[in-house]
Amino acid sequence: MKSYLFLPFLLFLSFSIRGQERLIDQQADTLHYKWDLQNGQFVLQAVDPYETNIEMLKVTCVDGDILIGFKVDEQPKNRHARVRLGINMDGDNTSYFAPPTNYLSGDMRIADTENGREKTIHWHDVLDRYSIFPGDEMSIALQVSGYESPPRRVMVRPEFKFKQTWPHYVAFAGGASLVAFGFIERRNADDVYEEYKSKFFAENAEPLYQEANDTKKRGTVMVYAGGSILLVNTILFYARWNRYRINKNIYHLYFEQPGLSFQPTVEPATGMGYSPGFRLVYTF
Repeated sequence: MKSYLFLPFLLFLSFSIRGQERLIDQQADTLHYKWDLQNGQFVLQAVDPYETNIEMLKVTCVDGDILIGFKVDEQPKNRHARVRLGINMDGDNTSYFAPPTNYLSGDMRIADTENGREKTIHWHDVLDRYSIFPGDEMSIALQVSGYESPPRRVMVRPEFKFKQTWPHYVAFAGGASLVAFGFIERRNADDVYEEYKSKFFAENAEPLYQEANDTKKRGTVMVYAGGSILLVNTILFYARWNRYRINKNIYHLYFEQPGLSFQPTVEPATGMGYSPGFRLVYTF
């Protein structure tokens, strides 16, 4: 068996690039095979078959190439799946390497419109590039990660402080003042009308009646105008606050402040027990 440059913990070294997408779910399986020779053709025989986490996961060898079939559940809009592949050919099930990308084709990245159907990864020229003999072991680790793209870009941390809300406070003060002055005018109109009633039979009573009517109309207009300003301002304030709340959630989920964190992990790997690793999370 040739020596290979192995990348330890390949499946568990993950970069989470915030500002573009976020990890929603993740499934991983490790399948163990032995090479066998049947009718002059190399085939893969499963070792200790078991139920896989990834639906319809199967591995076959066809004309010296390895075909890995699997199914990804249908995802909502703005979501897609990304596939990571690790190979162990030493039989120790500890060190995995990634096949060269120029020898891989198929569904390594799955758009949301393609989910819900069977996928295939084609690893070309395996038997031509590696020295393989009957009885050799090979483990294939497959990880399918579901990612969600942000509904819109929110590159700056949303704020809803005084400098964003002062126009609403001004409008509230103006509307409330109009309502208050309107009620004062209506009260003044009542006083003028009482004076008119006391001078009903006097010659100068008629102007008082007209003044009371005009004052009451003016007060009513001020009350309705101020109330309208308060209503519209409240609706706009709530709309802006609600958009701020939504944008804040989007920002925290996808557009966090820059930072690099190192997180050790111990991940369950079906068929291998537990595998130590680490995760680098870079936010920008």
